[in-house]
Amino acid sequence: MKATHNGNCQVCGRLQATTCYRGIAKHGYTVQEWGYNGVCRGSDHAPVQTSTALLDETVQALGLEANRLRSLTADTLPGVMMSRRDPKGSVWNKLPPLKTFVRNEAEFEAWKAEVGPSVCGWRWETTRDSELRRLSHVGESMLQHVLFLTTLRKQCHGQPLPPRTQQ
Repeated sequence: MKATHNGNCQVCGRLQATTCYRGIAKHGYTVQEWGYNGVCRGSDHAPVQTSTALLDETVQALGLEANRLRSLTADTLPGVMMSRRDPKGSVWNKLPPLKTFVRNEAEFEAWKAEVGPSVCGWRWETTRDSELRRLSHVGESMLQHVLFLTTLRKQCHGQPLPPRTQQ
C-alpha cells in the first residue's frame, strides 16, 4: 500500500512516510548486497502524532544510559576498545582492524608491546581519560536527543498526520 501521509518517527524524530493503517516506513538504513543494514528502531511503529509509547520508552532508556555514561570514573570505566591495523593486510588486501578490549594498565602495556613502536609514547592514563571524556560527550548527546524528543512530543502528539505531497 502506498504511503498517503507523513509522520514523525518516535525514535529519531524525522518526518517519514506512513499510511493510516501501517507504521512509519523503514528508514535509517543502508542497502547492502544481502539486504538492509541497520534500520531505525522506530520503523514500522506508529508516528508521534498517534502514539508516544515507543518515544516514552526511548526517552527513559536514553536518560538512564546518559546518566550512567556521564557518571563513569577511572575506577568504574569497564575498559577501552583498542584497535590496530591487521599486519596480514596490505594496500590490496584491506582487512578490518584488530580490536582488543583493555581493562587496566597491565593489559594496555601488553597491547602496546604487541602493536609495536608506533604507540610507544602512549600512556594508559591519557587513553583512559580520553575514553571517559568521549563517553561523557556521548551521554550529553543522548540528553540532547531526549530534549528533542520531549519537545517533539509536545508539538506533534495529537496533531493530524500531514498528507504526502505528490512528486
